[in-house]
Amino acid sequence: MNVVIRADASTEIGSGHIMRCLSLAIYIKNCGGLIYFISSGNNDNLKEKVISTGFNFIEIPYSRVQNSFDQNQDANESISAVKKLKKIDWLVVDHYDLDIVWEKRMHPYVSKIMVIDDLANRNHDCDLLLDQNWLFNMECRYNDKALGSVHLIGPKYALLRDEFKKSRNILETRKGNIERVFVFFGGADPENFTGKVLQVLTSVEFKRLIVDVVIGEMNPNFDKIVEKVKKRPRTYLHVQIDSIAKLMSCADLSLGAGGSSTWERLCVGLPSIVWTLADNQKKFTKDLHEKNLLIWMGDGKDFSKIELISKLRQLMISHTSNVLWSDRCMKLVDGMGTKRVYQKMTRLTT
Repeated sequence: MNVVIRADASTEIGSGHIMRCLSLAIYIKNCGGLIYFISSGNNDNLKEKVISTGFNFIEIPYSRVQNSFDQNQDANESISAVKKLKKIDWLVVDHYDLDIVWEKRMHPYVSKIMVIDDLANRNHDCDLLLDQNWLFNMECRYNDKALGSVHLIGPKYALLRDEFKKSRNILETRKGNIERVFVFFGGADPENFTGKVLQVLTSVEFKRLIVDVVIGEMNPNFDKIVEKVKKRPRTYLHVQIDSIAKLMSCADLSLGAGGSSTWERLCVGLPSIVWTLADNQKKFTKDLHEKNLLIWMGDGKDFSKIELISKLRQLMISHTSNVLWSDRCMKLVDGMGTKRVYQKMTRLTT
């Protein structure tokens, strides 16, 4: 299977766009497929990540007209790149600025198009549409936005790396005690929520907790976080790691952002306190909160140390309910999503 992935270069490394694309690419490659990434050259970190993971990277110019993205011009550049390749079985698109206009332009040059979306705010011309989020009435989200396509909806199809399935298979049953905390607010975390959380965990009543902190190497508050980690006992800093499934599996509670990490945490049954840092995270995070699958503390701008302290106190004595919480998480996401998506792509190809 020959696959081209049109990734959005405007997102940071570690974001949902990049990690879900890489998860699918790795799986297809392991099944004998040939992968090409196409993206504009305005993100060197993306290019390095794709190449270091072992994939072909085709750079196209960033299509800008009067300071805004031009998807027709982007289609011209993408068509030029695709025409130089062998027959393409699938074009996978994960880009918020591309819609039915771009897809119609691309369709004559590839066999099939798969769109990865989570906004449901634009129309598509595709053969397969994936939205891995969980929302109330999610089955109806794309009824009038991707006519004639096959829809894969919900975290049953979450594009997770194989490490999460492996960690899940050897995971010991959680006992409900809060002894180890996993902290991760994305690779960049410009507002330094990592530092805010560490400040809370440094208070006397939480000092006994073991804390694993994950940040990206480009974190603008890198030095400040390093200092906080050094000053707090039982605290370990992990920088730009590719494998975090083991850390999540060892933890009893996560403090972090909404987004694609949500499905990783659910897969290994990790109870989570979550703040949403982007508009596209709010709806499904709110719905998951209402189904008691995570605790949503609201938007990052409303971060409250007092509320976090109160919630931590409550969870540290809620052993039985924490066990039930972990069980609910694991029932929603089983780590087989990437395999299911690949199998559907294969069936539609033949």
